[in-house]
Amino acid sequence: MFKPNKALLSILILSGLTIQTTQPFSLWSLIANRAVWESIRTGAAQALGAVVATTAYEKYIAPHGSKLLEKAKEHKYLIAGSIAIGAVMLYAKKKYNDNKQEECKRKQPLNDKLREELNAIATQQDKQPNWELIQELITNGADANTASEKLRWVALHFAVIYKNIEMVRFLLQHKALSLKQNVKNKSPLALAEQLKDSDPQKKELVGLLKGTIRPEA
Repeated sequence: MFKPNKALLSILILSGLTIQTTQPFSLWSLIANRAVWESIRTGAAQALGAVVATTAYEKYIAPHGSKLLEKAKEHKYLIAGSIAIGAVMLYAKKKYNDNKQEECKRKQPLNDKLREELNAIATQQDKQPNWELIQELITNGADANTASEKLRWVALHFAVIYKNIEMVRFLLQHKALSLKQNVKNKSPLALAEQLKDSDPQKKELVGLLKGTIRPEA
């Protein structure tokens, strides 16, 4: 006798309910429609992994397509629960996106100020990096991977060039990317590896950027 796993059926239905469509449909026609189940399988594949979703499809859906409508009606509470969970998830996703947008708006002036400093370092020969300003901006929320406009240098590029190990540690602790490339496809790690082997700071810089040395140490 066909007895679908309730949790699995809930996940599959919930995946199907996230499908966007411009055509009106009833819930029962949604359950009975083979094309929709194919979409559900695709949605489940994205959430659960292709193997699990394919197994679920072959075991529960394909052999029992004619009974799905009947079984779905027997599990109205399950479907209702799935819809409720889906609504909560959509609301949570919207709140998350709204919060991210607000966060981006709040950080944008900090990123602009950091980019302004990086532009000055990149274009003015006598300009020395204002490490205190850079550190303050990033501490307050600026993106450590903000790049200068033309050369696309980030703060970590400059920290390596100036062999400022303390700043390299700080930037790595704030999610700076050691493989972030500039306009010439050079990353901070590549710049560190180009230093002379006789340079006493090369080993530590490369180790930090490769992750073999923890920046917190």
